[in-house]
Amino acid sequence: MSGLVYMEFKGAGVTVYVNDDVVKIWLSSRQISFSTHEAFGVLIASTSEDRKEYWIESVTVPKPEDSSTRCSFILKDISHQLTVDKAFSDSEGQLIYLGTWHTHPQEKPVPSDIDKVDWKNCIKDNLDRRLFFVIVGTERVHIYTKGIFGFKALMPI
Repeated sequence: MSGLVYMEFKGAGVTVYVNDDVVKIWLSSRQISFSTHEAFGVLIASTSEDRKEYWIESVTVPKPEDSSTRCSFILKDISHQLTVDKAFSDSEGQLIYLGTWHTHPQEKPVPSDIDKVDWKNCIKDNLDRRLFFVIVGTERVHIYTKGIFGFKALMPI
């Protein structure tokens, strides 16, 4: 991992470490004001060989072709994929797409039904790896991954 670990989460047999620069982006994107739209992007991360440890190294942020409201977003700008492709190439395959993040205007964010449908579609498109989904609330950050019986929240350490 290239940066300092600012957050750490455990659960579902894995540990996820979050780079301090990523946490700064998440905290600055919180929907504190009523007029703030959702912020979002993709997770760029590395993993241990046994796939029990993951390091979220960087994230993308909303781009010009994306759209959002207070309670929804559409990630459609090609630059998200180009950023993942460049990270993969520059790291000789060590950095990969590992899921998505977005904000909710809640203190303790809970995934909506729309979130879960989106996450299931992301998983279908990436069967070769475990994915993670981050929701940044006004007070807490929650990370989810697919478990045996649906999505499981990892616990902050």
